[in-house]
Amino acid sequence: MTGRSTTFDNYSASYRIRCYVGDWDLGTWKSPGGVVLGKYMKGLDHIEVAREKPTVATRGRWVDTFTLDEPKELANGHDGPARGALTFGIFTFLRKFDGYQEIDLREHSQTKTVSLAEVAARFNSARQDERAFPFLPNFSYRTKGWKWLIARVLDQNIRVTLGPILESMLQGFFCDAVECSTNDLQVTLDPHAGELRVVDGTPGGDGLSEALLSEGRVGKACRSVIKQIRANERKSSGAFRHYVAEECRIDTNVTAREVVDAVDRLADAWNG
Repeated sequence: MTGRSTTFDNYSASYRIRCYVGDWDLGTWKSPGGVVLGKYMKGLDHIEVAREKPTVATRGRWVDTFTLDEPKELANGHDGPARGALTFGIFTFLRKFDGYQEIDLREHSQTKTVSLAEVAARFNSARQDERAFPFLPNFSYRTKGWKWLIARVLDQNIRVTLGPILESMLQGFFCDAVECSTNDLQVTLDPHAGELRVVDGTPGGDGLSEALLSEGRVGKACRSVIKQIRANERKSSGAFRHYVAEECRIDTNVTAREVVDAVDRLADAWNG
């Protein structure tokens, strides 16, 4: 007798039940209606199983940090904000593994977050059993960039609430301003330090972050963000949320007006 059920072992590996092995006798009896019925009487001996291929996809989680190592002087002709100090120089970028997301492709269930502490526990268990375990080293490089102190432009609540959306939107329009790929610049908003950082996305730096500080590109990019948000807001009540989900990969309940106000403050602080 074969089956289509799935079972799991204590390591969460899944197995497909291929066959039930035993003595199967057909018992018969009459129903009250006079019909003869038959049913297999189960004498199970054992079950044959086959291990299934993994149906879980994983996506790493990372913590990125930027540290200014060597402040440098900007060349003549470069812009700076009217409010809030701007520092240009050499940054060290560090990306540290911080666990991952597990996505069950078979059950389509909710994504599970596996913390770094749980990964470490699995690693120690694997070492004790002398089993191989993947090791993800830190990733780091030095590059050029700048940071702008915006603590007095946007308060901390706004920075925490809108930070991820502002990062994504500003990165896209900053890259448009210097005509580069969205991977060529890295834009981060540190809500606790109150800093907006823009660094070159390549080791050593290719000068794109510095080019952004000329010909009024930062201020123009901010105005372009506002124009785009207002255009989506006019389409329908849910158009802005759809735009943020599609462009920023963020599901949010913040309103278009909140984001416009924040970007407008940045533009005013830059242009004076």
